[in-house]
Amino acid sequence: PPADGHNLTRPTTSIVGRRDELERLRDDVSAGRVTTLVGPGGVGKTRLATEAALDVADEWEDGAWFVDLAPLHDPDLIAEAIGAAVGASTTPEAARWPEVLSYLGQRNSLIVLDNCEQVAEGCARAAAEIIAACPRVGVLATSRGPLGLREENVYRLSPLVTESAVNLFRDRVTGAAGSQDVVADLCAELDCLPLAIELAAARANAIPPAEILRQIRRSHGV
Repeated sequence: PPADGHNLTRPTTSIVGRRDELERLRDDVSAGRVTTLVGPGGVGKTRLATEAALDVADEWEDGAWFVDLAPLHDPDLIAEAIGAAVGASTTPEAARWPEVLSYLGQRNSLIVLDNCEQVAEGCARAAAEIIAACPRVGVLATSRGPLGLREENVYRLSPLVTESAVNLFRDRVTGAAGSQDVVADLCAELDCLPLAIELAAARANAIPPAEILRQIRRSHGV
């Protein structure tokens, strides 16, 4: 395992407008529990889960491990993805999942299952079995909908409030950010979704925010 005890990638930018949510999420994550961060695409689930896991990584004796499930469409590959992330070794011809559970059963770790929606049923089964077989392991999942577990603690993430959305846009723009009213209107057109705002801010380094707003409204038929 890495020397710092986790495989999380530390973001190069600051998190904006999520301090309360981050504090609550940190408090909710614990051993023997599945916490699922739920919300629409682009709302910032992965970023918030990563920040929370980084904040608590040193509280888990055997580390915090991020499992990217976005590329998966076959639920049978979930065991392999989790095993590879946590460093569980297997013997030839052995069933992968029982060995992963055996490995985790001896550890105090946080498992972050990111982008569960494409293999939601398989993720739900895996999370439930981890909690049942590994009492010192916690699961933090991100998904567009709940996993449907009886033991699941669902945390619903909403888009940013307007003030935070504007602050995020201004934080990510390296050039002229435009007037407050234009930026606020732009963020509203983007439903205050962090991913959309960051993409617009990247464009604003070459195109004035007012022009980006005009283009979006034109595409919406406004």
